[in-house]
Amino acid sequence: MKVVHISAKHSIEDFFLKDLDGLCSYLNIKVSRSLSGEKGLDKIENLFKKGNRLYMKGHEVKDFIQYLDISKIVEFNHEELKGLYDLFL
Repeated sequence: MKVVHISAKHSIEDFFLKDLDGLCSYLNIKVSRSLSGEKGLDKIENLFKKGNRLYMKGHEVKDFIQYLDISKIVEFNHEELKGLYDLFL
């Protein structure tokens, strides 16, 4: 068995924000390149408010995950995911 260490430099919300087009499509709002908030979680919460929705960390994301371009997210986070990539390639 091989163990791969992947250190968390960002929150999952930071990963989601790499596909802002997909998130805004789900929320049915205009894509905004300037997001308010200090951390990824704050930015996602504020983005969801613009779409009259509530984002709650730790709850299901299945409704909007299908709108995200996972390949775009992986591309932006390639260095962080390198160990995982190497394991499956």
